[in-house]
Amino acid sequence: MRLKQFLVCATSAIAVTSLSSVAFAGAVTSKEEIAISTTGGGIKIKSDNGNEFSIGGRIMYDYDSYDGAYNADVDGDSGSESEFRRTRLNVKGTSGKNWAYKLTVDIDEGDAEVDTGYIKYQGFENVDLVLGRLKAPAGLEELTSSKWISTIERTIATSDFGILSGKPDFQAQAQAHFGNFFGQLALIDEGNEDADTKDSYSWALRAGMHFPFGEDNHFLHAAASYADRDFGDEGTIGFETEGAVHALPGDIKVQDDADFEVDDADQFGVELAYVNGPFSAQGELW
Repeated sequence: MRLKQFLVCATSAIAVTSLSSVAFAGAVTSKEEIAISTTGGGIKIKSDNGNEFSIGGRIMYDYDSYDGAYNADVDGDSGSESEFRRTRLNVKGTSGKNWAYKLTVDIDEGDAEVDTGYIKYQGFENVDLVLGRLKAPAGLEELTSSKWISTIERTIATSDFGILSGKPDFQAQAQAHFGNFFGQLALIDEGNEDADTKDSYSWALRAGMHFPFGEDNHFLHAAASYADRDFGDEGTIGFETEGAVHALPGDIKVQDDADFEVDDADQFGVELAYVNGPFSAQGELW
């Protein structure tokens, strides 16, 4: 909890400092140039002293109609459900040339929760260092925002059976780029303790290549990942699926909870994607 509070405070402080610097530069120094844009949604403010700040949000609303196995509790009769999947506010930007930040807050029935929040140091030539709450480097579909995935829902293999799906509360991550090759390494604080009162940590590694074919939006992507997750003493892992229908009521499941006692788990994965203009194809194996 203290780590999450620190993260929110630190990210907010950098955001305020960056925005104040942009405003100060525009109000006092006539040589500074400020650009304000609303292209692509949200409000973006940029000054030529290296500071950027943007604020935006997202509302996603789901409506589903289902029957058969999805409504087995009432003999498979037709049913429907709707929900606000996300009501989200976000701020992000840069402070000078070396620092970047992002803070995303989900609002659900009046309650606010940090979805993503991190501080990034990008002062090295080929390596960025990130500290905060963000997705672990494990799988192409999982790392792709829900705004850009190819289907309405992520596949069951990704959303329900990935041991690092979702966002860990806190992690340190190194992201490297060397030409067409990239790598990511993350150390994750699981937020629980073993019997000897030591914190439990997991780690994940992902490496791959992005090979362009000389045309815009025409490339091949390939990568492999490995994750070792520590569940702590008396930990459990569960697999539960709603059959890739997000808005189903909580009491309707295609498969009930299946929890197993486990101390740690390993997971290997390979991913491949091809894009050529509007055509794309991808696959993953866990």
